[in-house]
Amino acid sequence: MGSRNFSSPPGKVLSGAGGRDLAIFVWTSLVRNCTTMGLVSSTLFGYACFIGSGVVEARKKSNAVKEQLRLRRIRHEELIAKAKRDLRLD
Repeated sequence: MGSRNFSSPPGKVLSGAGGRDLAIFVWTSLVRNCTTMGLVSSTLFGYACFIGSGVVEARKKSNAVKEQLRLRRIRHEELIAKAKRDLRLD
């Protein structure tokens, strides 16, 4: 039995109907891959934004707690100073 050659002869890849079909197939594959990569990259970007917003919210809460503690400490020091002044006046 002889071997069968299923490949196109050189120089005739893009000629005729077979070449047009191949070009359409390659173009369609490229478009699908670009679309898929676009969807993947936009999904990853969205997920990164979601994580980033969580980090920002956590930082805001942390800063709010620190500020609250700072204000309590200031208020406590003011109350102690007032109490000392009141005791000296009596």
